[in-house]
Amino acid sequence: MKKLILQAFLSLVFAVACTSGLQAHCGHCGDTNDTAAHDGGKSQVWTCPMHPEVQMEQAGKCPKCGMDLVPAK
Repeated sequence: MKKLILQAFLSLVFAVACTSGLQAHCGHCGDTNDTAAHDGGKSQVWTCPMHPEVQMEQAGKCPKCGMDLVPAK
């Protein structure tokens, strides 16, 4: 009986983890780390605080000055 309860609990934890905000990190859900898939199709734009004309689709460094890119508003 204890084994059955433990299996049910672990199944519930796994189901909650795969359907919650953790799904971007859960390899069992089939989801990727694609930001556009998790924000309704809108992709995040990253920009340099010193060079606003630099816009990238992913976080990284500014090619002009090397500063970290920040999410554009």
